[in-house]
Formats: sequence, structure tokens, C-alpha cells
Amino acid sequence: MRKQFLLGLVLSLGLINFSSCKKDEPTTPDDNTSELKTGEVILSANQMYKDDWVYFSFETGAEVSGIDSTNYKTSTDWDIAFHSRLGRTNGGTSGNGKGAIYFSGSTNFESVTEVNIDNFIQDSTVNLIVGIGNRGPVYKPVSGNVVFDNAFSVDMSQRPPLYTPQNNVYVIKTANGKYAKIQITGYFDDKGNSGHINFKYAYQTNGSTTLE
Repeated sequence: MRKQFLLGLVLSLGLINFSSCKKDEPTTPDDNTSELKTGEVILSANQMYKDDWVYFSFETGAEVSGIDSTNYKTSTDWDIAFHSRLGRTNGGTSGNGKGAIYFSGSTNFESVTEVNIDNFIQDSTVNLIVGIGNRGPVYKPVSGNVVFDNAFSVDMSQRPPLYTPQNNVYVIKTANGKYAKIQITGYFDDKGNSGHINFKYAYQTNGSTTLE
């Protein structure tokens, strides 16, 4: 009887100790959980033909002021930026962040539900239109992401050129390594002024690769 009592006591103490240890273990977010932040944005217009970009943060859900050609590569306060039909992310040649992007292959926003971490492309060099000459557009090489090249169809016969969004859905890696998806939906503000990038987004705030 005494042996059985001692054995039961040892087992009980062991279970209590295991339970206590388990509570003290650090927890990490479940990669399958979803904490999406969503929104729709109409950005400010950039200055046409100048190296003037509009910067945006998914963390704040707003444009980032104080970022320009002198400091965009050293700041991690922004995630994506636009100039006319061009875009850049905070990574590669465009910044010190972890930013990158890929085209999902879809124009259906809701159907893009998971990040493919092997598809990301970082920034390199794109051509910015800085004027119109006798022979057509005058280009300047700047830092940007080539994935955005298919975001718009462009009618160069108009002045200024007419940009029509293709409604492509892109997956973004942010400056701090989290994920978002965006769909560019327009190029005009509420008053019909051109040069204003419109997009909707879903940003995964907990770092999960789930986008639904």
C-alpha cells in the first residue's frame, strides 16, 4: 500500500511540474492563423517627369511623408512606392528592407490566399519617363521593380499618357518581412485628376503567409 501511495505521489508531482514547464514555454504565432488588415487607397499624385515618388506603409495604412530621393534607400518606414506606372519595394536596389514582389497571375483579389515565398523578385532598374522629345519619350534609369511593368497598359498618343490598370493582383513582402497583397484598380482621384494610383490591399499583420 505504501509503495502504491509513493508511486501515485511521484506521478502527480511529475504532471504538475510538466504542466508548469509547458506554461513557461514561449509561444509563436500559428502560421495558419490570419490577422488581416484591409483597406482601399487613393495615393497623392507625383510630379510628372520628375524623380518624385509616393511612398506607402502597410503598417500605418497611409502615405509616408519625408521620404524622397535622398533617403528612401535608408528608411524602412515605407513598403511600396509609385511613380506613374512604375513601382518599387523596400528591398534590393531600393532599400535596406526585406521588400520584394511577384505577380500572382490572377486578377481575382479574393482568389489569392497564400504566399509563395519562392516567387519574390527584388528591385533592380526600371526606366522613368522624364520628358517627351521629338522621337518620343525620354527615359532615365532609376531603382524600381520590373514586376510592376505589367500593371498598366499605356497610350502614349495622349498628353499626358493614359494609364489603364490591368487589375493584376500582386503579393508584396514588406520592409519588415511581412506579407500583403494589392490590386491596382485606378489612376484617377475622386475629382477625375490623373496620376493618382488606386489600390486595395490585405496586409497580414502577424507575419503569416495566409492572405485570407
